Amino acid sequence: MSRATGKRLLAAGVVCGAAVVAAACHDTRSSVLDPQGVQYGFALTADGRNLPSGTIVFQRPTAAATAGEADSALIVTLRGLDSLPQKVYQVWLATSSADQASLTNVVKATGTLRIVRTDSTIDQNGDVVTSQNSKTVPNVSAFSNGGPATTMTLTVTRASLGGAISPFSRGLVLVTIEDNANATAPGTLRPLWARASDTTAATNVLRSGTPTVIGLTSTAPVRFGTFAIKTADQYVYKVVGRGRGEIGEDFVVFDDSSLMRPPVGYYYAGYLIKLDDKNKAVDTLDLGAQTAPYPRRNVSLREADVSTPDPVVQTTPPSIQAAANRVSVDTVARFKGASKPFTGFAFGYVTLESKYGREGVAAPTIVLSGTVPGVVRAGTSK
Repeated sequence: MSRATGKRLLAAGVVCGAAVVAAACHDTRSSVLDPQGVQYGFALTADGRNLPSGTIVFQRPTAAATAGEADSALIVTLRGLDSLPQKVYQVWLATSSADQASLTNVVKATGTLRIVRTDSTIDQNGDVVTSQNSKTVPNVSAFSNGGPATTMTLTVTRASLGGAISPFSRGLVLVTIEDNANATAPGTLRPLWARASDTTAATNVLRSGTPTVIGLTSTAPVRFGTFAIKTADQYVYKVVGRGRGEIGEDFVVFDDSSLMRPPVGYYYAGYLIKLDDKNKAVDTLDLGAQTAPYPRRNVSLREADVSTPDPVVQTTPPSIQAAANRVSVDTVARFKGASKPFTGFAFGYVTLESKYGREGVAAPTIVLSGTVPGVVRAGTSK
């Protein structure tokens, strides 16, 4: 059943393609005993847009004498995050104990945060025009912003940490989800991290206008999933899966399979996206959190990140073998009385949602996507 009945704008891009694949599980079909009318199907294929990601640049001076020009610093860049209306992303610096049983030397990664949102519009010639809006906030280590076109860059220096701590001395950058910016230690929701041990080969930093090397930088990828101190135990999330959508006269169904189990703190949901005649997203039909497939659609999979509410949820390997969404027209207030309620809807998405994101608004991360048949979008379907 849909969680929302009001008109909503989509917070993600809308360009996608679809290839025909076979779905692993299906909705009940029409028969002479139980007619469903005409149904229009479309494939849902792996997408991966806006998967949370980023990089960490580690910088250090080559000698104490060059610290004034290229002192120790970390540059944390994050993308693809969902906005958190009631919680914050908290950035920490730490090391791990010798036995990899605990975190040590934990400090908040206090620095200067730059938030950049890239907006795009179509001009009178039909060309895409982009513009950037940026904001800089000093002396912070936590934030709640996010969105498909928003990049967060946190620059942490020895000075921003109070002068006594070198940020380069911490080999781990950890991003947790906390109730507020007053957390004193990393909580249990740990979806993003980077390790100095994963850095690329060091690159020289030169004194401006000279060949003199004054510092070294190296870059590590930000991992997304469920952090563990031991690298063998960490869960790195990947976008996989396939499925099928079907739209009938008075219902929409998604059936999909082979998804990875969500990281702790996340779940899968379904959406239909409505576009205007200029291909701008103007409405979102929220299909709700995924459920087990027919005939167990009353079993929600929202807690599949931390439990096994149905046998389709597997812990080894961490996966969801089959899942579904189904919404009937009579459960959506704005559709009541509409003869062709799905007119204008162009895309179907399965998204990876933060449990602490905005309710009823599609998260940036699109796991599966598909193109709604043209006859449905145009309103010419039977």
